[in-house]
Amino acid sequence: MQPNKISSVSNPRLKAWIQLYKGNQRGRQDHFLVEGYLECSRGMNSGFELLGLMFCPEIIDPILLSNLLQNIGTHVQVFDLDKKVYAKLAYRDDTQGVMALFKKSEMTLSDFRVRQDKTPLFLILENVEKPGNLGAVLRTADAVNASGVILTGKTGTDQFNPNVIRASIGTVFSVPVVYAEENLVLHWLHEQKIRSFAAALPAYTDLYALNLTQPAAMIFGNENQGLSDFWIQQADVVFTLPMLGKADSLNVSVSVAVSAFEYLRQFRLL
Repeated sequence: MQPNKISSVSNPRLKAWIQLYKGNQRGRQDHFLVEGYLECSRGMNSGFELLGLMFCPEIIDPILLSNLLQNIGTHVQVFDLDKKVYAKLAYRDDTQGVMALFKKSEMTLSDFRVRQDKTPLFLILENVEKPGNLGAVLRTADAVNASGVILTGKTGTDQFNPNVIRASIGTVFSVPVVYAEENLVLHWLHEQKIRSFAAALPAYTDLYALNLTQPAAMIFGNENQGLSDFWIQQADVVFTLPMLGKADSLNVSVSVAVSAFEYLRQFRLL
């Protein structure tokens, strides 16, 4: 296939792509940008639809480019970018000379299927604002084979933020993610008979005292303010992680990882 050449930083298509880095603009579009060979490869091997592939021949390894090109359909647009154009578009410095445009695959709670032949785990994040934290949570969710991640609240970041995709190392493509309002999530949990566990202070139930050998949703709050009263009051159990030092909390992504791997430990003992 013959790539479309873009050699001007004033190209309107380039300007439209750059707009996708802005959260308010990204939210209005049905597609998002991905940077880096590993991330693009994982996207192409997922259920997400590839819309376009952009590369800089002066940067990308020819073998890597060949691997990507041989795995895309003829309907996918391919763009050859001058180095200055690519530098204008790239959000990071270490993208290996390749980026891709994918169609969003946005789910709703009704798309989640709670299988009865395994113990599902859902991770709920309320107003988590830092993209690096959400990306790290997605990596953890992938590692423990969680059934999905549910985002709630009005101020949190979205899974299509370029820093989320980077921090997730492409696991944004392998972990189902849903955004929903708290009341709808709570109703869905009750409907699916999923027990909810909220991480908050003060709490008198230790993480290691929880019974996670049942359908479970573990709920974590904002980096600065923690969980809202809604979840603290509505959750079936409020728990805390044991802290032996002077600090009374961990980074939210670390708290999720510790809790999720306790679920995995219990699940493997079944």
